[in-house]
Amino acid sequence: PSVLAQLPAPLLEVRLLAIHPSHRNQMVLAGLLGGVLQSARDEGYGSIIISGVTIRIAMYERFGFRLLGPAVADGRAAFAPMALRMSEVPDRIWRE
Repeated sequence: PSVLAQLPAPLLEVRLLAIHPSHRNQMVLAGLLGGVLQSARDEGYGSIIISGVTIRIAMYERFGFRLLGPAVADGRAAFAPMALRMSEVPDRIWRE
């Protein structure tokens, strides 16, 4: 909780974002996340928090997300708490 208190409020938690395997590695995630970012900016959110799949950490980091703590295993996957401060969304994301 103390880590979350350090993030700009209000917080938007994005949960259960899933893409069908046949559409992964395409532009689907960029489109979905772009829509979330636009909505978060329009609604005045300060930060977005997610539980990122650890094998995709580098992808989330390209969008500007940063690790908040250690990953937690859940079945065959592990999830890492991550946050994106809206003030730190990379400029290139807004241009795309």
